[in-house]
Amino acid sequence: MKTNPKYSVMIAHGDPSAQQRISSALAATKLFQVIFTTHNGEVCIRQALRSQPDLVIADTLLAGVDGLEVLKQIKTRCGNTQVILLTTYHALAHHRAVLELADYCIVAPYSNAILAQRAVDTLHTHRNAGFSSQMVSDQTASILAKLNAPLRMKGYPYLRDGIQMSVHDPNMLHHHTGPNGLYAQLCSRHQESYHNIERCMRSVSDHIFKYASLSVLEDYFTQANLARGRISNLTMISTLAARVTNDLNGQQELPLENAVSC
Repeated sequence: MKTNPKYSVMIAHGDPSAQQRISSALAATKLFQVIFTTHNGEVCIRQALRSQPDLVIADTLLAGVDGLEVLKQIKTRCGNTQVILLTTYHALAHHRAVLELADYCIVAPYSNAILAQRAVDTLHTHRNAGFSSQMVSDQTASILAKLNAPLRMKGYPYLRDGIQMSVHDPNMLHHHTGPNGLYAQLCSRHQESYHNIERCMRSVSDHIFKYASLSVLEDYFTQANLARGRISNLTMISTLAARVTNDLNGQQELPLENAVSC
């Protein structure tokens, strides 16, 4: 069976236990491989220049140089590397991060699962501009077929369109209930109420978890998802949109270095 491409990630954090928790959350998405972890900002910069990873997740508090300097150096010298900055500082750190062109900034306390999802969204926003509507439509249909999603269920087109819109604009997921968010767009497109769209998509999601084969479910969803037996519609859309983007981004696995820790 073909192995799906994975994004290469470096983590720079002063707390080894935090490094491990972030690594586990990223691994659970099935889209990332952590190739390097460090507590030292200077080491992070040197390794990023050498490895050119897809993503660097850096805390502001590091030995050597701080995360803001890591951010500045990587965005200046590593052309396509995305950077997510973690901070416990007040608003000043966030403003500085934005000025230094961070791709995303998260202020503690934060959920590692949310961090992992923002990592997915950050990379997909950066990489999916070249996808045609037909490419996204075909890949979405292929994935829903593998998951045994029934075409005749009323919620099928809502789920399908939600996935496709989220591939083209992952920011819709961050503000899904806003006037320009995902659900507003679905309600407008299908001339349906929020409640009916939510209820009908739930029926499709429940059908997937009940009737799709276990091997397919394990390929698409985390063990935590499977243990619960159902997930929110937003998580379903986000997970499958990430998978569509990942599948379209490459047919062969990206060459990755062995994971290293220092």
